[in-house]
Amino acid sequence: MSSVRDDELEVEIATGVKVRVIRSTVSQVLNKSEPVAANA
Repeated sequence: MSSVRDDELEVEIATGVKVRVIRSTVSQVLNKSEPVAANA
């Protein structure tokens, strides 16, 4: 995450690629070291 505003987050999804998302759409933060379940 590169910046936080009142209702938006700016997230770097790849080197040099940043997207803005509405805070309320982010529902879960996953740890990089935890694998994502196949049926999630």
